[in-house]
Amino acid sequence: MFTEDFEIWLAEVEAQLMSEDYGKDLTSVQNLQKKHALLEADITSRQVRLERCYIYSRGGNSPDVLLSYFRLFQLVECVKIKFCSYYND
Repeated sequence: MFTEDFEIWLAEVEAQLMSEDYGKDLTSVQNLQKKHALLEADITSRQVRLERCYIYSRGGNSPDVLLSYFRLFQLVECVKIKFCSYYND
């Protein structure tokens, strides 16, 4: 159940990160930055929960949780890159 819910959430986040919207004016850019900060906080929060699940499941060798953990790690890296692009573009 956890893994299925996580996969659905992960797909939604990945779709948000594919957006090419960088804002049209200062206000819209600031709003996007706030939205992105909330997304980053959500990802960090879920990463902590997933790490706990991974630790608890290690005894059972759950490949689903391990796979989800690595996908989340990739997502966190993607968020960091996209977040940096707001300031470098």
